[in-house]
Amino acid sequence: MQSEDNNFINFIHWILNEGILKQEAIDMALEDIDGVEGVIKDNLYVSGYELIGHYISDHLDFQKIKHIFSIGKDMFKIDSATRYYFIEAIIQDNKFTIDQKNILINLSPDDYKQYLCRHR
Repeated sequence: MQSEDNNFINFIHWILNEGILKQEAIDMALEDIDGVEGVIKDNLYVSGYELIGHYISDHLDFQKIKHIFSIGKDMFKIDSATRYYFIEAIIQDNKFTIDQKNILINLSPDDYKQYLCRHR
């Protein structure tokens, strides 16, 4: 459990340090599950990753999201069973064209691609 806690906290720190989101945005994204503390307390890691992904998809444009995928490939490989849901939450957004989804899928870790293809 400690490892999942640390992995989620490290992911949030990465998002903050890369300037992807500010703390206020993370708090808003996770407000329905009581923030980062609620994710950890209630073991809601998948939900936490999904909510952050949905927030990013809703608030950032394609070029910024493409940049996140470009710089995050190694980060997404850590705890990949749950971080997959961050990627999926973004790619399943209907605001992206098929070509844009393909670009994001191609930038995703290889072990995610077979599952993400269904969102094309």
